Amino acid sequence: MQNKSPHPTTQDRLNVMNEIAKYAFGGALFTSPMADVFSSRPTRVLDLACGPGWWMRDFALAFPLAQVVGLDIRPDYFVQLQMPPNCTFVEARVEDVGVLPFADNTFDYCHQMLLSPIVPVDAFPLLIQELKRITRPGGRIELCESYNWFARRGPIGKYHEQRIGDFLRKKGIDYRIAHSLDVLLADGGLQDIIEDMKSVPVGWGGTIGTYTEFVFRQTLHTFKVNIMIELGLRTDGEFDRQVDDLIRECITFKSFWNWYSASGKVVK
Repeated sequence: MQNKSPHPTTQDRLNVMNEIAKYAFGGALFTSPMADVFSSRPTRVLDLACGPGWWMRDFALAFPLAQVVGLDIRPDYFVQLQMPPNCTFVEARVEDVGVLPFADNTFDYCHQMLLSPIVPVDAFPLLIQELKRITRPGGRIELCESYNWFARRGPIGKYHEQRIGDFLRKKGIDYRIAHSLDVLLADGGLQDIIEDMKSVPVGWGGTIGTYTEFVFRQTLHTFKVNIMIELGLRTDGEFDRQVDDLIRECITFKSFWNWYSASGKVVK
């Protein structure tokens, strides 16, 4: 969905990313083997860093017996959607991974998607332990992250990945954690781990390629000032040409964007 507005919002980008994730995993909202549980009895589900709430709304509509809780720092995002009655919102900082505001064993299932851009890589083990604390024994935790650069990339993509990746790692952010979600869960003591990886085209392949191009353009513009400093760009025009060249290269090389999912059973 290429947004026609001259000023796309963060909500626009998060909405499109939710659609990309659903496309990548064949329309599935989760990969954990819990569909029968969600359909047959009341459950409590957490969507950590829910953003505008697209995922939790879709989940709540698909499984009306579930009570779905979304946690985020931006309630103004959340209220813009018309939510079903089995959805509630809790305002809290996701970055405060050591103090999630829930009692032990509150949830049957915890879902977390795309936290690697905001949670330092060193904090993920603590996050897993906190999610484990608030999930009942036998429940499941599921992580979904994208490798925030391209597979089958050309020289422009390789250059930008190195420079921008170095900049992010200085801030403790490492999108390569997407490769090791299963290891994070195993190290956190979870069992029966299931992992999956899917790829979506960037800038080519029809509508989904248009979606991914939109997301990458908006993401790069979000970090425009920092990227310009890191790459030594002096004008907006130079930045725009770099982004255009990168997208054209993705189309030429038929680049992909990889999405990873891993879930594990909580044992206490």
